[in-house]
Amino acid sequence: MAVRNPSVTIINGTVDNSPVGATTPSTGTFTTLIGGGGSANYGQLTGGATTKAVQFQTLGSDGNVSLAIQPKGTGAIDLAAGSSGVNISNGGTVTAITRTAAGSGYTTNPTPTISSPTTAGGTQATATCTIGVVTATVSAGGSGYVVGEILTVVGGTSTATAVLTVATISGSAVATVTITTIGTYTASPTNPAATTSNLSGTGATFTLSFGVNSAFTITGAGSGYVEQPTVTFSSGSATAYATVGSDTTIRSLGTNLFLNAGNGTVAQFQDSSSTVHWFQFNGSSGSTGTIIQRLAGTGTNGTIGFVTKGTGTHQFATGNSITNLQFQVSPTTSAVNYVQVTGGASGSPATVTISAQGSSTDVDMALTSRGAGVLKFGTYTGTILTPTGYITIKDSGGTTRRLLVG
Repeated sequence: MAVRNPSVTIINGTVDNSPVGATTPSTGTFTTLIGGGGSANYGQLTGGATTKAVQFQTLGSDGNVSLAIQPKGTGAIDLAAGSSGVNISNGGTVTAITRTAAGSGYTTNPTPTISSPTTAGGTQATATCTIGVVTATVSAGGSGYVVGEILTVVGGTSTATAVLTVATISGSAVATVTITTIGTYTASPTNPAATTSNLSGTGATFTLSFGVNSAFTITGAGSGYVEQPTVTFSSGSATAYATVGSDTTIRSLGTNLFLNAGNGTVAQFQDSSSTVHWFQFNGSSGSTGTIIQRLAGTGTNGTIGFVTKGTGTHQFATGNSITNLQFQVSPTTSAVNYVQVTGGASGSPATVTISAQGSSTDVDMALTSRGAGVLKFGTYTGTILTPTGYITIKDSGGTTRRLLVG
């Protein structure tokens, strides 16, 4: 391996004062730093042209060559990334494109452009897309139609034709439709588009708007991608992003993996000798979407346990603040009994159950209000309020009982 300081270069233990590479692009480019002649595998450092990254890679006669970066003693490995952060992938090719907005108003399929890789010698990935129906409004309602009638769009260039379903009618004319199949088109039919029916309706035409379909064909996976490329379209308002490589694994070779922020550990992941379940986190795309946390893995049935420390409580809050508390579970020392909430399958009526469970044979359930507060059951309707009322209770055998309230 060659090492260079400002004055000398040492190659295999021998001082060589000849320059390894020039110091400025105007007089030359520092391209490679390669190990000794006896090395089967080696590292190569390649300078970056405009818009290209400086690249360090392992090469050699072996098919797979790892890269080891090992500090001395307790020294750390420091990564000082820019605003784009640290990117990790297990491959340098584009493996998928995900559409985030279909856009509208397309008459022919646009050309998606995947940006070039930032490493020298990499090749740009390429892809194609098609268009499909995103909206359909009635131009002419025709006659003889019924709700649920299937309408097939006529015209255009497609490998799969768009299909509409009659949602509402006015008399026997089509008033509104739903899009059953968006179709796969390279050129849209001319508006207003005609349709054929599976029944007896005739004459309905529609103004169709086309957007980019979610399925892309990667015609060239490219190479050398170490940053996520951008995806743009030759026309319209469709948007998408590209995926590089496949699933990425970060592994601790010790028992635990700690994630630290500036002031210490914020998360710890502990090894299990036979892990078959793990957490899966799914982000949300919409202003009112739901972030999902679920158990994944090869196991069949898995339980999620949340355990506090000491006398800590479980608190559930909304509105971006823990002070907006909605539900709390307080600790009981050596608790052996607990409340179980069980959802209900469909039925008439369906039943959702809140029950007392645990190791004790008999477990009371206490519902208490605070201060002068009262317990309320059911929905209050002012028109049926009487001086004397009832609480209706159904026992385990299904018999209804009424508790007189005076």
